[in-house]
Amino acid sequence: TECTNVVEVQGVWAEDLGSYFLIEPLGHRRSKVTYITRMDTRGRTPEWYRMIFGHICVNFLDRLKQSFRQASSEQ
Repeated sequence: TECTNVVEVQGVWAEDLGSYFLIEPLGHRRSKVTYITRMDTRGRTPEWYRMIFGHICVNFLDRLKQSFRQASSEQ
């Protein structure tokens, strides 16, 4: 079968089964971000998950941060 939710992340194919950002304000210009995801890593080992997936999450969060900076500079 062919999946429609398959995304390529740094050369690794995986299926994103669901992901969410919970953003809670902590004060002036500060927020706490919780990233919740469920991903099928297509047979990757737990070692891969520990060593690589954190870097992938950092990339997601950096892009999220940049999107807020772009939105505030346009106003």
